[in-house]
Amino acid sequence: LKRRGTQGGRRGLRSMCASRQPTHARVDPSRWCITRRDLDDFEREVREMYKAGGIPDDPAHPNELHDHPQFGPSMYRVTECYIKPRTLASGTSWALMRNPEGLPCDVFVTHCWSEGVFEFIAKVRMLWPWNAKHLYCCFLSNPQNTDIGAMLGDDPMGSPFASALVRARYMLVIPNRRQSLYGRLWCVFEAHLALQCGLDTRMPRRPSAAMAARVLLPGCALFAVAFAV
Repeated sequence: LKRRGTQGGRRGLRSMCASRQPTHARVDPSRWCITRRDLDDFEREVREMYKAGGIPDDPAHPNELHDHPQFGPSMYRVTECYIKPRTLASGTSWALMRNPEGLPCDVFVTHCWSEGVFEFIAKVRMLWPWNAKHLYCCFLSNPQNTDIGAMLGDDPMGSPFASALVRARYMLVIPNRRQSLYGRLWCVFEAHLALQCGLDTRMPRRPSAAMAARVLLPGCALFAVAFAV
């Protein structure tokens, strides 16, 4: 009886320790996802803060579309002014703050942080497949108050991005008016991995196979060179 009590106590202690771990340490990165309802609530909260002047432009890196209602502040500003303060108490990502047990990934979003948040949301809504429930998007999925660089590590295949992407059925490519996606090495890696996994890739205007090859293959070549050195 004493031995059983000790074993039960150890199990209870392990359970307590696990429960005190940050949520993102307990939930597989492929499950750091949001629903359509989450996206709606995110937009509502950001718009309220934006209209109240709580997301000012960055004078060091001015955004000419910051005050345009169809584009709005960049993801950099939304992360600094809204996401980080909003998730500070929970110590986790916005997605896991909403869904602490996580959600299986159906859709992976590749994008460039320079785009306006409202432009991004409109394009995601337009492209989100009707039969897909849950979506991974780095600025909402990753815990922004942690050391992101340390979390990503040196091996891109071991990153949260790769974990989610290889389990997704769809990849949404969200271009913007300010910067090419494939100026970012992570977007190049995501394009490469999506091609390798045969994901159904969707863009605001569905390209021909030839156009997709012209857009994606140079990026994949750049990826191969960059990670080979």
